[in-house]
Amino acid sequence: LATLGRYACDSARAQTAADASALAAVTGGRSQAMAWAAANGAELVALHRADDNGWSASVVRVVQVTVRVGTARASARAILES
Repeated sequence: LATLGRYACDSARAQTAADASALAAVTGGRSQAMAWAAANGAELVALHRADDNGWSASVVRVVQVTVRVGTARASARAILES
């Protein structure tokens, strides 16, 4: 039962860290994503970034991160259009 409780807590912490890291990465890059993951007790395990301006004058930046807290993993995505 304690293991299940720890996993639930780690999962919640991982999701918070993933959300913060994705938002940081979309404007600040990998170093900011790593810093925000660490500040939330997580380790950044993956970061994928794509920039696309397609047919419009605006640029769309999409970042997806995956973090780990203990055995729990979580992913989040952030999109910035400028």
